[in-house]
Amino acid sequence: MSTARSRGERRFRDAFRSSRALIQDMTTNNDGQQLLLTIPQAAQRLGVGRTTVYELTAAGELELVHIGRCARIPVASVDDFVERIRDQSVTKR
Repeated sequence: MSTARSRGERRFRDAFRSSRALIQDMTTNNDGQQLLLTIPQAAQRLGVGRTTVYELTAAGELELVHIGRCARIPVASVDDFVERIRDQSVTKR
């Protein structure tokens, strides 16, 4: 009984590792640069909290990509958002 359980646990661990590797492969380009950020990574990059990032995605200010159940934000979307904010602050002067 313990052998079957450990075999099942091993399969689960292997499947989990391979899915994480797949997501890692999908979120980086050939140069190893990250293409997609997690919500906390995007928040850290913008210097805001996670809740603010969720609000920005809900408002359509940041693009949200789903890979299975994982939510990711493209780095390009964060960069575009910063450019838009910078342009708005320059035109207000």
